[in-house]
Amino acid sequence: HVPFCHNRCNFCGCHTFAGAEPQVVDRYVDALVAETRILARALGKRAAVCVLSFGGGSPNSLSIDQWNRLLDALENVFDLSGPHERSVELDPRRTSAELVRHLVERGFNRFSLGVQDLEPNVIELARPGQTAEHVLALTSAIREAGVDAINFDLVCGLPHQTEATMAATVERVVELGPSRVALFG
Repeated sequence: HVPFCHNRCNFCGCHTFAGAEPQVVDRYVDALVAETRILARALGKRAAVCVLSFGGGSPNSLSIDQWNRLLDALENVFDLSGPHERSVELDPRRTSAELVRHLVERGFNRFSLGVQDLEPNVIELARPGQTAEHVLALTSAIREAGVDAINFDLVCGLPHQTEATMAATVERVVELGPSRVALFG
């Protein structure tokens, strides 16, 4: 759980902090790295892990350096060499193609995008600043990096959302072709 976001979405019910200073996020990563050392001592061996999942908040609030420190620590404690799934939730407004490529290089093979809705008047109220173009660009960047396992999180019951707007969003989602869709009320 990476409990940080650049700004809080209006529908959010997650335990997260918006707008945290970089040094706060850095201290959190330091704490996670310290916990992996404690776990390593307790385990006494490198346990095999086949699923590693990062959620949030928004894990893309971590810098590439912070990702490297955290993943290096986890790889030192756990055996992540076997068949695995490494997944991460991403905010389409704030994820660069560079971060996607880096995460793929570090073994990530499933990406979950906080789409919520694709209709402009609906999403602007729920997640200010996000557009369908952000979702399209991030989906393309993930596929260009060689990953097809893409999850879209959608939300129903948002302000200004109607059966017609939800149907339009679903049609666009089908066109974009994610491998999974999670629908939240």
